[in-house]
Amino acid sequence: RDLSSSLLWLRACRGAGAALRAAIARRDGADVEARAAHFAGLLRLAGQLSAMGVPRFGWVRKFGRADLRRMAKEGLDEGLIVAGKTRGLRAEHLLSFRMERSEGELMGQEAKHRAEYSAALQKCFRGTQDMYFRDGELAGLPEAYINTFASKLGKGAVWRRGKYKVEIGVKTMSNVLHYCEKRETRSRVFEAYYSQFSKFGVHDAALQLLRTRRELAQSLGYASWAEYELRSLTVSEPKEAHALLERCWRETRARLQPVLQKMDDLAASRSPDLAALAAKTPAGESTGRLRNVDIVDEAFLSARVRGKQEAFKLAQYFPAESVVDGIADVVGQAFNVRFRRVARNAHLEAGWRPSVRAYDLQDASGQRLGFVYVELSRPWSLRPAPMDRAGAAVVCPGHVFVNLQFSSASWGHTKLLAVEEVRVLAHELGHAVHMLCHGACTADFDDWPMDVKELPSILAETVALHPSVVSQYARHHASKGPPSDDLLRRCELVRPITGYLQDTHVALGLHGEGFNPHISTGEDLREAAVELWQSLSPVKAHPAFTPLGGTAGLYLGEGAGPLGDFL
Repeated sequence: RDLSSSLLWLRACRGAGAALRAAIARRDGADVEARAAHFAGLLRLAGQLSAMGVPRFGWVRKFGRADLRRMAKEGLDEGLIVAGKTRGLRAEHLLSFRMERSEGELMGQEAKHRAEYSAALQKCFRGTQDMYFRDGELAGLPEAYINTFASKLGKGAVWRRGKYKVEIGVKTMSNVLHYCEKRETRSRVFEAYYSQFSKFGVHDAALQLLRTRRELAQSLGYASWAEYELRSLTVSEPKEAHALLERCWRETRARLQPVLQKMDDLAASRSPDLAALAAKTPAGESTGRLRNVDIVDEAFLSARVRGKQEAFKLAQYFPAESVVDGIADVVGQAFNVRFRRVARNAHLEAGWRPSVRAYDLQDASGQRLGFVYVELSRPWSLRPAPMDRAGAAVVCPGHVFVNLQFSSASWGHTKLLAVEEVRVLAHELGHAVHMLCHGACTADFDDWPMDVKELPSILAETVALHPSVVSQYARHHASKGPPSDDLLRRCELVRPITGYLQDTHVALGLHGEGFNPHISTGEDLREAAVELWQSLSPVKAHPAFTPLGGTAGLYLGEGAGPLGDFL
C-alpha cells in the first residue's frame, strides 16, 4: 500500500534530493554516488509502478525527474559525477544532461515519435476490422477455438453476415495462416491484415522515427542509428552484423533444404496447377527457395511438414497453474538457485494483484537473493492492453516483476500455455535470476551490452524446452500424465532461426546507412523493408505484405538493439 502512494513517493524524492544536494555541497564524492543512485532508484520505481498500472504516478514523476536532472548536471559540472564511472546513474542519461539544447530536443522528439509509431503499430496488431465466415471456412482450426468467434445467440444473431465474427489482429492472423485448411480464407485474412499498416500510417510513423534517429545519431558523431546502437555489442559494426546474418542464412538455408523440398512437394500435391508447373520448372541447384509456395501458404505448409499441428496437442500438457512452478524449478536447477512459492500473497498486505504469483529466490545455501513476481496476463481494463513483448524488470533492489502479456483463458476454462508461451516464460525467468544475482545497482545492469544481458535468458529457454526436460514438468490438465515421447518428437521445440534472421535484418537495415529516410516516402520504406526481408526468405513476398506487420515492427521501434538477442 505504501509503495503505491504517489504522495509518499514524492516525499521520499524530496528527502533524497535534499540529501544529494547536501552531499554535493560537501563535495563528498562517495556520498554523492550513493545519494544519486538512491534518487535514481526512486525514479525507476515510479516508472515501473506506472507501467504496471498503479494509478497517479504519471503526473508526479516529472517533479522527481526535473530535480535529479538539475542536481546531476551540477555534480557533472563540479566533477563529482563522471559518466561511465559513477555507479547508480545510467551513462546514457548522464550523456543527455551534457548535450547541447538541439541534441536534447532531438532526444525528446525521438521519444515522442517512438510513442506515435508504437501507437499506430499497436492499433494494427489488435486489428482494425472484422471479417465474417461461414461453417467450413475456418476448417483446420480447433473447434473450441472457432467457437469463440460465434455469437452466444447462435442463429438468433441475424444481423451478422456470417456465423463467425473474427477480428483480424496479429494473433488471429497467425493462427489462420498456420492451421486453416482453406486457402481462400488464408488469402483473405492475409490481405486484410497486412493492408491496414499502410492505411493507418504505420510506415509514415516509422519513417518519421527513422529521420529523427538518423539526425540524433549524426549529432552524436555516428553515421547511422545502427552504428550508434551496436557500439557496445560483440559485433559492433553494421557491416559485420549484416555479414553475420547473411552467413547464418546461408548455413540455415542448406539445412532447411529437405524441409523446403517437402513443402514444395506438398504444395504441388494439393494443387494440380502447381504440379504441372513444377514438372516444367528445372530443379537446378539447391537454392533454398520454394518454387511452388508463396507467403500466404508458407506458414500452413511449414506447420504440416514440421508437425506444428501437434503443438495444440502438446498445449494440453501445459496447464498454467502447475507448469509455471515446474518451469521455475527447471530454471532454478539450471542456475543453482531455488524458486520458493510464496504461499500467501494477500492483496491488502502485499499490494500485488491477486493474479500475481510471488517467488522467494534463494541461492544453494538458502540465502535470499530477492523476490520474483510473475503475472501471466494483464488484468481486464477499459483501455486495450498494448501488444508489447513480454519482459522482466527490476522494480527496486531485490524485487523483479515479470510481465508475460499472455492472453487470458475464457471464463470457466483452464489456461493452457502454447509452446511459444512456455519458451517466453523460461526466457523471462532467466532474466529475473540474472537481475537478482547481478548484485550491483540497477543502472549498472541496464548499461550492460544487450548480448550479455540476453545470454542467461536464452540459456534458460534452451534448457527448459529440451525434450528430456519438458517431460519433467509437462502434465496433462485432466489425466495428469506426461506427454508421450512420440508426441515430443513430432513437435517442433527448437526455436526457429529464420524469423529471427529476417526480423533483425529488417530493423538493422532500415536503421543503417543503406536507407535514407530523409528522401524516402512511407511506400519507399515498405519496399526497402520487403527487400531486406526477401533477401533472407525462401518465399516471394505478397504485394500487400509488410515485414512491420510482425516482430520486425516491434524490433524497428526498439532500434537495432534486438541484434543482441540474436547474438
